Amino acid sequence: RGHLIWRINNLTRKMSAARESEAPIKSPLFSNKHYGYALRLDIYLNGIGTWKNRNLIACLTVVNGEYDTLLPWPCKLTADIILRDQPEDLNNAIDITKLVITKKRNDNFEYQNQYIHIPHQVFNRYLNYF
Repeated sequence: RGHLIWRINNLTRKMSAARESEAPIKSPLFSNKHYGYALRLDIYLNGIGTWKNRNLIACLTVVNGEYDTLLPWPCKLTADIILRDQPEDLNNAIDITKLVITKKRNDNFEYQNQYIHIPHQVFNRYLNYF
């Protein structure tokens, strides 16, 4: 299993910038396994579409990678996205875990992402730590 640990620094500043633009912040590339699919997590801090100004939106995207010719297509991948709570007292931590699915027909085009939604009123408690 591949994994990504991504600490987003300056989150309050990035949240302010997200109110001005619908551009996502993008994670570093990672893989689901050794010689696996290339993946990236895209996060829209201020939401998009009907969720704008109300939800954080995240999606897992299969991107073109160096091992695509060795991999079976189409692909359907699932992942757990965990937003880690980091209070001073870790006994009071409340992590948020969501399952996300991404699909891609081949190594050139036609991918479909599932978006996860975290309401701002839930997400705002994490802004205090950054």
